[in-house]
Amino acid sequence: MVAPDVKRYVARRRVEIGRRIRAVRETKGLSQAQAAQVLGCTRVTYTRVELGQAELTVSELEYLAKTWGVSLQSLLA
Repeated sequence: MVAPDVKRYVARRRVEIGRRIRAVRETKGLSQAQAAQVLGCTRVTYTRVELGQAELTVSELEYLAKTWGVSLQSLLA
């Protein structure tokens, strides 16, 4: 069983990472649909990532960072 503080921390981090992903996407002038296409998911799923309701794997985050020309650290920091 996962401790409640861990669950809260993970949920908070998901939201923070989603906000960073959104900021980079907007800076690049991309729509959510275009970002979803890069990741091979639906726009609804991608929207859930930006809202912190779903998370990407490390490999997906690496791929997104590489595709957008940003560091993985910038998405996770």
